[in-house]
Amino acid sequence: MLTRLLLLGALVTISLNTVGVGMATTSKIDTTIPRSSNKQQQILTSLLHNDSKPYDKRLRPQSADGPLYINVSMHIKHLGPISEYLMTFDMTIYLRQYWIDDRLRYDNLGIAQPLPKWLTFNDDIENEIWTPDSFFHSETNSRIHNVPSRNLYFKLYPDGRMYMSFHATVTNSCDFDLQMYPMDVQTCQIRIVSYGYTMEEVSYRWTESEVDDDHDHADDDDNEDADFYIVNDKRAITLSKYITLSNFYLIDVKYDTRVRKLTTGKWHTLLGTFTFGRNTLYFIIATYVPSTLLVILSWIGFWIGSNIRGSISITSVLTLTALINTTNNNMPTVSYMKAIDVYYICCFIFIFASLMEYTAVSFISQTPEKKQIPKKQNDDDNISSVRVDVENGPKSEVVNSVGQIRTSELSTRSQPIDNNVSSIVEHRQSLETTSSAGDSKPVGERSAYEQLLNLFHRLHNWIKRKKPRKCALETSCATKIDNISRVVFPVAFLLFSIVYWAIYTPKFNDSKF
Repeated sequence: MLTRLLLLGALVTISLNTVGVGMATTSKIDTTIPRSSNKQQQILTSLLHNDSKPYDKRLRPQSADGPLYINVSMHIKHLGPISEYLMTFDMTIYLRQYWIDDRLRYDNLGIAQPLPKWLTFNDDIENEIWTPDSFFHSETNSRIHNVPSRNLYFKLYPDGRMYMSFHATVTNSCDFDLQMYPMDVQTCQIRIVSYGYTMEEVSYRWTESEVDDDHDHADDDDNEDADFYIVNDKRAITLSKYITLSNFYLIDVKYDTRVRKLTTGKWHTLLGTFTFGRNTLYFIIATYVPSTLLVILSWIGFWIGSNIRGSISITSVLTLTALINTTNNNMPTVSYMKAIDVYYICCFIFIFASLMEYTAVSFISQTPEKKQIPKKQNDDDNISSVRVDVENGPKSEVVNSVGQIRTSELSTRSQPIDNNVSSIVEHRQSLETTSSAGDSKPVGERSAYEQLLNLFHRLHNWIKRKKPRKCALETSCATKIDNISRVVFPVAFLLFSIVYWAIYTPKFNDSKF
């Protein structure tokens, strides 16, 4: 019995000791965590909710030696797309701004040491402190990323230095000069400026980014700085090494500070200049090679002597027209000619000229018989339509004479027109002989005969003058034109290509990145 009592006492003692240790440990934890959190809460309360010295976010921080300086740096995570049609370019950035607000210093509050190296806040504090009203002057659309939460955070240092960073995508306008398109080099700019404060109140300047205090740049690389390219040996504007563009390459990035004079005052402006060169390989394959092949295709008709050559030229014209429309549908409407337009127009002229050459050759190569049939019919109709109206003299003899002529025409219609006119001339001579041998005719009657026969004589001479020349009646003339075209067209297009590429020389990749 005594043994049982001793064991029970030992168990109770052990239990009490265990509970005491647990309570001591719990008391130690509870006194450590609240001290840290209470210190941060104490700092915020002293800075923002101090009744004796309240913080007014409507007032900008004061500076003893002039305007408040906003130091700005930017890291470009992604660049593009670049749109010629909209004349815009997009970029995804981390924009960082630094300024000093003496009202937020917490190293002189009398709080027990050690103080936190910095205090980090999310976007909730934005509604309680003053922040710069910076904006992109050249932007057409922008947004701050908010997945899974709003990508905006603040850091406050003991000396009152405030740091703000946000992750955003900005669409900037850019004035494209497309006269050299697609061998052009474009220069686009971004402008960061205060919306409401002049340079006497707020002054902007580029500054080196504080990489050690910033997690904006983290990528999947072991080297912390491996995803940067330093611009001008500084880090005011940095770019990720993973940036790729489809139709462009980045040549250079520069930054500067400007002062804009407006009616409301002078405004400090941060200027960033991006120079892009266009990759011409795609356009050579998609535009220049097809249009050149269409021109060469139109020359095939110079070596083939069939009617299909006309179809080839017409097909080339229609295909080139469709290619021009496809290219211009993706381009803005401009009031000047682009380099690609010059090439298209010259190719169109060469194809159209080959079509005109085929038309000329087809007309010249027609047989003389086909060309003279319409003339024979017209001449016979003119001769058969001749009427003589004699006021004085025996009309029966004139009618008989004309009737004989018409009978002669009907009987010899299948003969050449020269034989008909010759028979008319012979008939005139026989009439003159009969008139001189027989009785004398009145003067008015002889005058009518002379007018009629002179008309036939002039018609005969006109037909002789209108006979086609010998070269036009031979197919050798058409062959000669084809032979000349086989040399002139390729040589002319070669000379044009040399001059064109000498003027519009593409800018090859000379990027600094």
